[in-house]
Amino acid sequence: MNRFTSSRHLLVLLAALIVCTSPRAAVHTIGNFEVHVDDITGAWEIAQGERTLLATPDAPFLIAERFSISTIHHFGLFDFLRHDKQRFAFDILTSEVGHADTLRLGYASSERSGARCSLIFQQADEGRLRVDVHREGTGSPRGFRLRFERDASDRFLGFGEQFAHVDHTGHRVPIWVSEQGLGRSPDPLLPWVGGPHDSYYPVPMFLDPARGVGFLLECDERSVFDLGVPAEWQIEIWERDTFSFHLVAGPDPLSAIEQLSAVMGRPVLPPDWAFDAWVAVEGGEDRVRQVLDRIDAPDMAVSTLWVQDWVGRQPLPIIQSLRYHWEVDERLYPDLTGLIDDIHERGKRFLGYINGFLVPGNPSYREAAAAGYAVGYPPFGLTPYLQWHSTFAVAFVDFTSPTATTWFQDWVHGMLDHGMDGFMADYGEWLPFDGVLAEGRAPAVHNHYPALFQAACLEVLQERNEADDFVMFSRAGGAWAQGVQQVVWAGDQECAWGDQDGIRTVPRAGISAGIAGVPFWTHDIGGYSGGPRSKELFLRWAELAAFTPIMRTHEGLLRTSNWQWDSDEETEEAFARLTRIHKIVADRVIRPMAAESAATGRPLVRHLALHYPNDDNVLDVEDQYLLGPDLLVAPVLDPESDSRSVYLPAGSWYLVWDRSRWEGSQNHVVPAPIGMPPVFARRPVEEVLGWGWSANADKPR
Repeated sequence: MNRFTSSRHLLVLLAALIVCTSPRAAVHTIGNFEVHVDDITGAWEIAQGERTLLATPDAPFLIAERFSISTIHHFGLFDFLRHDKQRFAFDILTSEVGHADTLRLGYASSERSGARCSLIFQQADEGRLRVDVHREGTGSPRGFRLRFERDASDRFLGFGEQFAHVDHTGHRVPIWVSEQGLGRSPDPLLPWVGGPHDSYYPVPMFLDPARGVGFLLECDERSVFDLGVPAEWQIEIWERDTFSFHLVAGPDPLSAIEQLSAVMGRPVLPPDWAFDAWVAVEGGEDRVRQVLDRIDAPDMAVSTLWVQDWVGRQPLPIIQSLRYHWEVDERLYPDLTGLIDDIHERGKRFLGYINGFLVPGNPSYREAAAAGYAVGYPPFGLTPYLQWHSTFAVAFVDFTSPTATTWFQDWVHGMLDHGMDGFMADYGEWLPFDGVLAEGRAPAVHNHYPALFQAACLEVLQERNEADDFVMFSRAGGAWAQGVQQVVWAGDQECAWGDQDGIRTVPRAGISAGIAGVPFWTHDIGGYSGGPRSKELFLRWAELAAFTPIMRTHEGLLRTSNWQWDSDEETEEAFARLTRIHKIVADRVIRPMAAESAATGRPLVRHLALHYPNDDNVLDVEDQYLLGPDLLVAPVLDPESDSRSVYLPAGSWYLVWDRSRWEGSQNHVVPAPIGMPPVFARRPVEEVLGWGWSANADKPR
């Protein structure tokens, strides 16, 4: 007996027996799903056999809401104040029409005459049910609230790339693309500090691994998942009168991710060279050549130089910012094309930098403003919408305009003409809530804006290289961005140990991004903002990077005072060793899985629950992860630590540094000297990492 029948109908059944009648609980079969409908209350449940997947409460589950919105936005962060005015429930089931593989339920409101709503259930493909919700008639609301039942054991993992939590049970999670801020606080007072759930890459989806159930809301507008309501969970949907959601029931959690990934899109497979380490370098042609000589040495496994200051810099107080104009700075790089040719002759690759900002005073801004290619101020959009970036203002390319997009792509072609192998496609989160666009409303476009920007870049890259022998890495995204992306990086962490926005947040970001179907994920070794970073922090962060899909450095905001990979001989040797370790891991684990991940959306960085869904002990583990099915990584995230506690799931595990065998289903305190973080293989080390896992690679010098 499923939950719907066993609990919801007890009182209804008793009342029916008293009057000698029988309640009607219709069951509709839709593919391999069953939809149970209570004809008295209008509540419904989706099930597979004895397994309940999703159920609504007896009280009205669909509520229309009318409200006004006030917004404040600064530095890519957004504050919303919602002024509720009125609401009414769709509380009367008026129709129930079932056909082959389709069910339509109609609802009316006892509180608002003429207000109607319909839900259409249909199997989209095997293992996935789609539900379309349409408002009809009068009494137009500004949004909806949906209510669903929740058992105490239900979990909510995911919601895109998240930094404060992987399991969001008990929290309110907004789905709105934004900067994550410089640092985090539960109650941020400074305008550049983010809140716990601010994310570059929020996705309205979650996974309950123990049940193998995945949920995806198909809605570009702002939504909020409220997972802290007793005995239920709710979704607030803003600015929308139609929407859909998808429910999947995989035989296992990875299958559920794959099924939702088919809806959201799948990334472009990076080329083989992208999985060796990358080194960031700035400062001009002489400095780049100096670093090129060093990374070309036999002890370094580095494939790529990333040079973001090819455009030059503009001085700011304390720091320097890049010049956001997409032409080479000939003072720093008098012969950029020749430099890139020399890099290619040495067998290395060159990546640049671009974003979608327009800065007053630059030729690109003047062109865009004159032609109407920028997002405009309300009400008519006649002038570019400007926001303060730091000490200068920026406007935004309107990627809803085909002509503006083509104009921007000409700049991309120009930078690639120098021979670049790709670039960072930065930002994408700042589209103003009230901006005027060529097509569409900004609240409806905002969460999709990063994908429009990235699609414009990807189109140029693929036009110039049919073999996809390029790299584009970006940080912003949402539910429909995966299909126009390749590599995603975690954005701007603090150069710090702390839990608010330092190294401790990085494993959570990688795990949660993986649940959202983002396999090719990376992060800035040592962090970016704040600082200066210490030697110990850099080395521990580099260890973490060696066991993530793509290993890459960043000099950081305080580049001259941050500890770098070549700040002293000991660090340089340690970093070189870690690049060799990463290459072995890439050859044995990452590259063999990469094509499958691109084809299925299955992650490389994995929550332990994806492989051990029935082990309750793994659900709260957010500071260690699986790299593929066979490596368990427990990075050292605290300073002055020479060991850490590690939970090992069931089975025998082998510490990769000394091949010692450890038994699972328990916690262990594992030695962790610098250079040897706790990493375990699920099978003997040679089977997982090969005989090339030699003393030269697996022991510090």
